[in-house]
Amino acid sequence: MQEEKQVSEMVWKELILLFPTNTLIHALEIIDKKKVIKYLAKPSDRYLFAVEPSTTKHANSKNKFNNKNIIGGNVVAPIIKKTYKCLSNNYCTCQSFTFGVISKKEFKYCKHLLAILIADALGEYEIKIVKDTELSNLLLDEE
Repeated sequence: MQEEKQVSEMVWKELILLFPTNTLIHALEIIDKKKVIKYLAKPSDRYLFAVEPSTTKHANSKNKFNNKNIIGGNVVAPIIKKTYKCLSNNYCTCQSFTFGVISKKEFKYCKHLLAILIADALGEYEIKIVKDTELSNLLLDEE
């Protein structure tokens, strides 16, 4: 896959056989929506892949005094979605990885890891150049 920068029919068939359909579909949607980011740290050239969260839109308005969401007249906590970090192509910070891969051992990859593996092979990701210290902060979830 790495040299061609496109996926052959044979590789697609293998992916379909190896991964649950929903996981593969969601991984491809992540790539299609351009949610995969490769943070490249300078000067060390270390890198970290991440997947931006899907955005959920509500018919809401912000109360400028307390910055809480107001939906249907009710004040609700704001929705905070974190970027999922994927390390060494074998760990993701999402709950699905924690429960489905580590705890229950139902899957080998979550949709984020699968998306990163495919996106990396195809070169389908955004590169963001950061300082080494910024990469450390990303790892610590201090974006």
